[in-house]
Amino acid sequence: LGAEVKYRRLVIVSDMLQNTEEFSQYQRIVPFVEFKRTEYYLRVRADLAQVDVEIIYLRREEGRQGKDHIEFWQEYFADCGGTLVSAKALQG
Repeated sequence: LGAEVKYRRLVIVSDMLQNTEEFSQYQRIVPFVEFKRTEYYLRVRADLAQVDVEIIYLRREEGRQGKDHIEFWQEYFADCGGTLVSAKALQG
């Protein structure tokens, strides 16, 4: 019998709008493939191997969030080895 694979669970409560001097999603949501080519990504990439991620998504009225934003994070988590299993929206 093989070794049992244990998954971890990460729950994030956030609007998920990254906003630093080096990278901001307040102006526009760039495709993940574009973000992945930045030096900033190499510094902030997390090891999420075997991690199931749940987002409690605090919605903002500005309209930057939506399908493209969720897809960005889904691709980010996958690239880091994790899986986005749910994103539940709440009004923020």
